Amino acid sequence: MKEHIAVAEARKLNIPTFAIVDTNTNPNLIDFPIPANDDASKSIALIVGRMVDAIEEGITERKNNKDLIQEEEEEEIDEMKENDEEEESKDERRPRGNRRPRRPVAISHRPYLIITFKTRNKMNITASQVNELRQMTGAGMMDCKKALVETDGDIQAAIDILRKKGMAKAAKRADRNASEGCVLSKATDDHKYAAIIMVNCETDFVANNADFVKFTKDVLDMAVANRVKDIEALKTMELNGQTVEALVANQSAVTGEKTELGAFKVLEGAYVANYNHPGNRLATIVEMNKSFDGVEEVSHEVCMHVAAMNPLSVSEASIPQEVKDRELAVAVDKTKEEQIMKEVEKALRKAGINPNHVDSDDHINSNITKGYITEEQGAQAREIKATVPGQVKLNEGMIQNIAKGRLNKFFKESCLLNQASLVDDGKTVEQFIQAADKEATVVNFIRIKLGE
Repeated sequence: MKEHIAVAEARKLNIPTFAIVDTNTNPNLIDFPIPANDDASKSIALIVGRMVDAIEEGITERKNNKDLIQEEEEEEIDEMKENDEEEESKDERRPRGNRRPRRPVAISHRPYLIITFKTRNKMNITASQVNELRQMTGAGMMDCKKALVETDGDIQAAIDILRKKGMAKAAKRADRNASEGCVLSKATDDHKYAAIIMVNCETDFVANNADFVKFTKDVLDMAVANRVKDIEALKTMELNGQTVEALVANQSAVTGEKTELGAFKVLEGAYVANYNHPGNRLATIVEMNKSFDGVEEVSHEVCMHVAAMNPLSVSEASIPQEVKDRELAVAVDKTKEEQIMKEVEKALRKAGINPNHVDSDDHINSNITKGYITEEQGAQAREIKATVPGQVKLNEGMIQNIAKGRLNKFFKESCLLNQASLVDDGKTVEQFIQAADKEATVVNFIRIKLGE
């Protein structure tokens, strides 16, 4: 109940309260409630970070306003002095009874907010202008209003200012971790080209936002329509008068989070298909070697299989040799270790010691204390574990055969065509495809998932 005490004290002292409130919290006692998850440290850190950024910007703007106010007051005082001197000169020429009473030269301090309003709003900015700029840029309402005020209502100049601010905010947030985002894929109508895009942000709040998803989709639609080849080419493409690279940076001003183009991959071939997993966090594209009757259904099933099973390659042939060599070496070492452990366990049992009681020094000491084994058995177990491995004679031929079996299992689990089909029991993916067309196969695939 520490929060309750803090709120009560703040109300007694007339201190405004800002608070992150969850659905199980009463917001009525909070002056400025912020709806969010109050148990998530990431959520709290994000909101506090935004508040700190706003405070810093406010302090800077207040300082700039004070400088403007001081200059304006000095100019106004000089102008009033000149006007008074002119009036006094005229007054001297009037009959004494018709002279006006003199007024003080100095002016009193005016309310700060009124001065700021007068200084900053050189022209009347309407709500429709703000809304128009907001629709064009996606920036926040106050950012749009400030930009319009700064440019005396010039929409294009205000857009330029918002772009620069977006770039600046993106640079400021460059060290943040953008691990959330939106992943989408799309193929052309002729199924000769398909692409996957991933646009990253900091939180799932932004990632799930309809505008953020639409932004990702708009960029992907443009890329597919133009059959863009790679991520560097995509960055230079223009959409709505701006490069994609600039648009992505501007999203930082819109969302208040670091935003980046995380990935863009393309496949082109005889027939390509795509799959978007619900939630916009995972997508796949698959290239087939040919088109055939039923290719749409078969390729779609293969796309879904890739999404679910995450294969490393299409086939054994497409696995790099260094990967094969490494997997075989691991299999050999593991097989040797298992053969040695079998001999050690055999020796322990022959000595009347349960191998499970002496599988580590900690267990040996613990089981001696518990009375499961004696001190002598503990010492004997340590001696057996130290001496037997060096006495074991390994059958190299058997070890190689076991290791190759393990490598084949690795291929079966990791290669797409060797994996068991998820839609046709008893068949591999290759057999499932060739049931539709004996010459059909997968040429390549790409799978992108957030966090991988």
